Amino acid sequence: MPPLLHLDTHILVWLFADTDRAWPPRVCEFLDGAVLRYSPMAELELGYLHEIGRLRVPPARLLSTLEPVFALKPAGEAFTDITRIAQTLTWTRDPFDRVIVAQAIAAGAGLITSDKTILANFSGALWK
Repeated sequence: MPPLLHLDTHILVWLFADTDRAWPPRVCEFLDGAVLRYSPMAELELGYLHEIGRLRVPPARLLSTLEPVFALKPAGEAFTDITRIAQTLTWTRDPFDRVIVAQAIAAGAGLITSDKTILANFSGALWK
């Protein structure tokens, strides 16, 4: 059975914006062979980034472009479970990161991210 992996917000943006990015080989392997999901919190963060002008396309367009290419779907764990886990992630003050990591934990999934704080604190984070 292929591994279950969640994608951090910036990974979604990078996949949409630059398919020629130099991805670490390990990440390429996972993108090709894993079941990929994203937290609804990542979608909310994409909306925030669009509102403040750091993302040119609306989240719905970005996600509808990526979903068929990567068989990508939103994660569906119960929000009450996610918030209980997120409360224990005291290594970050970023509410987006807390919920995105908590969702991956609740799903028993890894998380593809290049975020140094997440990589240093979440054993399920994958990059290099």
